[in-house]
Parts: sequence; structure tokens; C-alpha cells
Amino acid sequence: MFCPNCGAKVDEDQSFCTKCGSSLNVSSPPPQTSPQKTNIETIIPSDTKSESKDESIKALVMGVISCILALIGGILIRYWVYPTSYIYAYYYESPGLVKLFIPLTCFIVGVVLGQLARKASNEARAFESENAMEKVGRVFGIIGIVVNAVIMAFYLLDIILRIFLGISLAGVFRGGLRTLYY
Repeated sequence: MFCPNCGAKVDEDQSFCTKCGSSLNVSSPPPQTSPQKTNIETIIPSDTKSESKDESIKALVMGVISCILALIGGILIRYWVYPTSYIYAYYYESPGLVKLFIPLTCFIVGVVLGQLARKASNEARAFESENAMEKVGRVFGIIGIVVNAVIMAFYLLDIILRIFLGISLAGVFRGGLRTLYY
């Protein structure tokens, strides 16, 4: 017989090992139990930002439309509300309220769409991975807000000058405060 602890040879009648002193009480080995199977769910952290580009696309579309509305409003003012013959002539014929408010509506909607483009860009930045559409939409939104607001301010100033003073803003920039009613 051998010591289970150190492996030294011992007699059958000994209770302790003479080399290491461990107990030699031979008892039946404890029944071996197989390890229990545990279901451990492996959780792999994923990127919290999704690959969906819905908000980025919205930001881009609204930003571009905002800039297009500024262009459309400017073209309407130049060629429809105040055609060339009325800008350079002294005689002024009123374009009517409908013609005055359609470009103004374009500018207001352009500013609102520019703000919505910035909001969608912020949401895309928070919930989506970084992409170029979000950045371009944000830039177009800011450009749309600024251009629409500036053109709208000059347009409103021109309307006020024409209604209350009888002068055009174009006439002021060309070199004088000539009235439109000479």
C-alpha cells in the first residue's frame, strides 16, 4: 500500500504515513459526481449605435430642400414678384398680396426645414454610427437656415419700404432714395 499524499510505501496496519504524517484511514472514495451543466449565456456587447441611416437620410433631404426653397424664393422675387421692368422703372405697380406672400412662405418653410434637418442630424448623431449623410444634412440645414433668414429679412424690408415709403430696396442699392412714384 502507498500513501495517498506523498506516495511512500506503508504497511497495511499503519494509521499514519511515516514520511508525511497524513492519515491513512482507508475509506471508500467518495462517489464522484459529474459537474452540473450550467447554462451561461454569453453576452457580447455590440455597438450601441445602429447602422440604420433613417435619421441621416431625413437630415440630408430636409437640408437640401431648405436650400432649394431659398433658391426658388429668390427666383420668384426676381422674375415673378418684381420683374426687371418694375425694378428699374420709376413707376411701381403693386404685385398683389398673393405674389408677395408666396416667396415669403418659401423662406419660412425653408427655415423650418433647416431646423428640422439639424434636429434629425442630432438624432442621427446620437443613435446611428457616424456617416457622411448626417454631416452633409447638418451643413445644408445650417446653410438653408442662414440663407432663407437673410433673404427673408431683405425681402420684408423691401416690402416695408415699398409700402410705407414708396422706394425699393434695389433703388437704394443702385444709388439713391428715389421714390417709385415719380
